[in-house]
Amino acid sequence: MIKPLLIILSYLLGASSLSAQEPQKRALIIALGEYASNTGWNSLHSGNDVELIAASLQSQGFLEKDILVLQDAQADKETITRRFKEHLIDQARPGDIAFFHFSGHGQQVADNNGDEKDGYDEALVPYDSPQHFQAGIYEGERLIRDDELNQWLLKLRQRLGNTGQVLVVLDACHSGTATRGYAPCRGSETVMAASGRKVTTEKKSNTVDRFMETVQEADLAPLVAISASSAQQLNYEYRDASGEYYGSLSYAFSKSLQNVQPSTSYRDLFEHIKMEMVAIAPRQNPQVEGQTDRILFGNALSHHRGYLSVVRAYGSQTVILDQGSLAGIHPGTKVDLFPSDTKAPRGQDTLARGTVTHVMPLLSELTLDRPIDSKVAMNAKAFIFDRNYGNISLQVDCMLPDGSLRESFLDLIQNYPFIIPGKDKPDVVLNLEADNLLVLRSNDDYLLLEEPLLQGEEEALIRKVLRRMSSYVQATFLRKLEIENPHLKVEMNLVPVVSNTENGQPKVERKIPIEEKLGPNSSLNLAEGDAFILEITNKGSKPAYYNVIDIWADNQIYGLIPNAECSSKAGDYFIRPGETQLLEDCIIQVYPPYGNEMLKLIATEQPIDLQKMIELRGQSESKVENNPFVQLFKSTFKDYGKRAATPGIPPFSAHIHTLVFQITKH
Repeated sequence: MIKPLLIILSYLLGASSLSAQEPQKRALIIALGEYASNTGWNSLHSGNDVELIAASLQSQGFLEKDILVLQDAQADKETITRRFKEHLIDQARPGDIAFFHFSGHGQQVADNNGDEKDGYDEALVPYDSPQHFQAGIYEGERLIRDDELNQWLLKLRQRLGNTGQVLVVLDACHSGTATRGYAPCRGSETVMAASGRKVTTEKKSNTVDRFMETVQEADLAPLVAISASSAQQLNYEYRDASGEYYGSLSYAFSKSLQNVQPSTSYRDLFEHIKMEMVAIAPRQNPQVEGQTDRILFGNALSHHRGYLSVVRAYGSQTVILDQGSLAGIHPGTKVDLFPSDTKAPRGQDTLARGTVTHVMPLLSELTLDRPIDSKVAMNAKAFIFDRNYGNISLQVDCMLPDGSLRESFLDLIQNYPFIIPGKDKPDVVLNLEADNLLVLRSNDDYLLLEEPLLQGEEEALIRKVLRRMSSYVQATFLRKLEIENPHLKVEMNLVPVVSNTENGQPKVERKIPIEEKLGPNSSLNLAEGDAFILEITNKGSKPAYYNVIDIWADNQIYGLIPNAECSSKAGDYFIRPGETQLLEDCIIQVYPPYGNEMLKLIATEQPIDLQKMIELRGQSESKVENNPFVQLFKSTFKDYGKRAATPGIPPFSAHIHTLVFQITKH
């Protein structure tokens, strides 16, 4: 049913044009997946971004006729320049909202006007711009420099006036370094400059500030610019559960738009984007600049309704729903259809019950358990009663040389159904490198394991590799896991502290203002050797028990609350509605691995001990084995003989709150 789903997507997007809203919203989307064959640029999956961005904008009041897409050969320098003027600048009126999105390659180019301290401009790469500098032949004339884009944006902001808004999203990378990564990457280490000049990463920490150099004037429309990574990082594409690649920022932006409210600000949107990026692209730190406290799109927003709608019925037992993987829908999810006047599904008779069989980012297909009239189905409200969170699997490119080691690996993985050998779109790569080192790397070149191969220990070493693969895929799954229950809405804040030892026990000497630990974009940065405690607040309506797990930058998980270093036990971490607790008996020290670390607080109605479950690799001494979240969490431990599937659970089985910070060298 994938092809019919594409047809329905077109139908759904067209239908959205019926709901025009003021102020007028206009968008220009540039997507470059295939560059001219003589330019030397590698192919990307930017075409997939178009569907996500366009549909997400239409869900927020952009009309289809006002969204202009330039893709591949349509997006040469001359056309982009002309269409930016015609579509965005010339048609702009005071108070309107303009959106500019670029998916493609970026490049550093030698500064041509002396305004850059590092000697380089940053540029977007159109379809017809070659990658390499050739003196007297091509020296970057068809690049879109930051200075040039800034001038376009200045003219646009002048036309819109101070009541308008401009949002720029750049899913590109302007610099890069040599990498062994296997995921498609946007960016290049090749600088557009004469031979001998090298790419520098000693740049401003925020790449988007190159487009914010105009003095903020009272009569200009406020501008917010978001980019996919900092100057020192590559921008990797993200592969979703169906195997499709998307720009990581395009995906995170589109998913974040699914959860906006009328009061959502650009700062709130960026916080959602940061959380999502840490889940899907943990080695990247997205950047933002501009007046982020403004309300997103001028408060003219659609928001989550609490139910799904049917947008098309096929026959009597197949319907298409208006949400997909971006909204956390996965195959196997169970959905009930109710009459259109249903306010709350509890205790109501269903029209039909169905199972999600196919999913796209913005739509899903539901197969019903009994026939239903198509007109009735089209007016029905759909409520999830059992949510599936997807399978857990890991595609491995085994590059081991022929011989006993390779044979041992291929033989042993037969007992690990979640491991899928394949070279096409690997998640990790296993190789035997110099000095007889067995090396496991992620597809974005993160070193996961490095062990010397000793004679006679091949099988033991392969089993160690399999355990590391298991922990890696578990952490990847848990990073993305989101569950909301407003009744169990328990949240955490991180409180930096200075600690000392008293009677052999660590004690808080003083608290450090959180502002002292905030970096660019208000990101929380902790250095090796820092310490913190957690502040827990129950904003829900029910008392709750809570656990906190820690997902390290190298994708390993640990139980943080409770843990053996703290005086309280699992059942002691209990909080009533309206209560705030400061966990001063659990002082947490910061140490490597460096990078983005993620804490997840899991609130439940019954006490559970996830730390013990982590120690026992999914086994539990808990008396609440029937707790749905416990069953889901246990299923993430993918050891010998375990299936890739995870169980479906009721959507309100727990509440998860996520907190992210970056660990840096001292």
